[in-house]
Amino acid sequence: MQAPGKIMDKISSSIGYLKGSLGQALQAVEEIKQSTSTAIQTSVNSPLNDLLYQHPGIFQVLKFVAWVANHPIRGIFIILLGIAVIWSVIRAVVRLIEVASLSILKTPLTFAWLFLKYIWQFSSKLTMMNWNKFKNANTTEIIHLEDINFQLRENYKQKRLGEISVRLIEIQKEQHTLLEEASGLMK
Repeated sequence: MQAPGKIMDKISSSIGYLKGSLGQALQAVEEIKQSTSTAIQTSVNSPLNDLLYQHPGIFQVLKFVAWVANHPIRGIFIILLGIAVIWSVIRAVVRLIEVASLSILKTPLTFAWLFLKYIWQFSSKLTMMNWNKFKNANTTEIIHLEDINFQLRENYKQKRLGEISVRLIEIQKEQHTLLEEASGLMK
């Protein structure tokens, strides 16, 4: 048998060896963990960095979002102000489009209206000249027609007055007859 001191030496050397190999294994695991972490970080960051490099506006938006997260009251105020400005610009553009389209639609109608107005004025001048000539030529005939109309009205009045007087005479006779009958009944 071996001496207990030698066994202890062997055990302590084995423990030392195990500690050393365990340390190397832990170091290897740590290196694997670090290299894996670096690989994952590189695989995520590389496309993200490329995207931000190609589109710097996204980077600025992300910086603004980070600033808003750190300053919420100011950020909300700035966002509301930005929305108000954008809304005003949109309304102004819509109003500009509306006014432009209305003027484009009105232009042909305005020209047509002016053309028709000019034609109307021209034709009214011609018509007035012809009407004056016609009026002077036919004044006597118009006066003669007015006299005939007046005579027809007078004849109608005379005829109607005659009918009314005949009817009044008939009513008077009937009234006289009724009065006589009433006086006879009273006696």
